[in-house]
Amino acid sequence: METKRTGQQRKSFEVFCKELANALNEKGITQGKFASCFEVDNTQQSVKSVLREAGLIKYLKKSTADWTTIEIQEMYDETMRVVAMHPEWGVEHIGFPSQEEQYYKSLKYYDQTNP
Repeated sequence: METKRTGQQRKSFEVFCKELANALNEKGITQGKFASCFEVDNTQQSVKSVLREAGLIKYLKKSTADWTTIEIQEMYDETMRVVAMHPEWGVEHIGFPSQEEQYYKSLKYYDQTNP
């Protein structure tokens, strides 16, 4: 069984992160460029974490629970703009979940299952 990190490992990791951040900044490497080099599968929580981090920077709010209705819409719009900028990803437009969107999806599913 693996054990959790030690207190010394935590401290060392913090120093490492600080030194790496300084080195990357000195070379003009943005966080986006750095993060894009890692191959990590997306999960609901990892996507939310990315958006929460963007919201922290943009709105100075630590939690998505504190976002206003306008901020939620802005973040959705920005996210879909980013996705649209990368057609090579092959990700189609994802509508913001609503009753209308769910109804549309049910019709689309119905059309596909009843030729």
